[in-house]
Amino acid sequence: MTILLRPKVRLSVGDIETFAADFTDLLDDIEVIENPVVDELTTSDLTIANVAINVAQIVIRHRTIEIGKGLQFSVTGQKLGVTYTLLIEVDTDSTPARHFERHIQIVGV
Repeated sequence: MTILLRPKVRLSVGDIETFAADFTDLLDDIEVIENPVVDELTTSDLTIANVAINVAQIVIRHRTIEIGKGLQFSVTGQKLGVTYTLLIEVDTDSTPARHFERHIQIVGV
């Protein structure tokens, strides 16, 4: 079973929200993530945009994330009462490359 990154996130219908995922604890000191993919597994309602690896330090949940160790994207299009599951996939730049998959769940309210 794929790891759920955090409890369900509640989003109002019409919201555009930015999400971030921290992969720091999975990576070696000089290792970074690459080839990010974010897909909705539940429906085709959501628009997922701006999928990008951080190119500057960012803060996720009060923790500073170094360059190349975090992923950001935006989501919109959620409908009232629907629970969505997003699959986040990244590879690493290590040799051999490693691959990580994580889920985020969103509820339209």
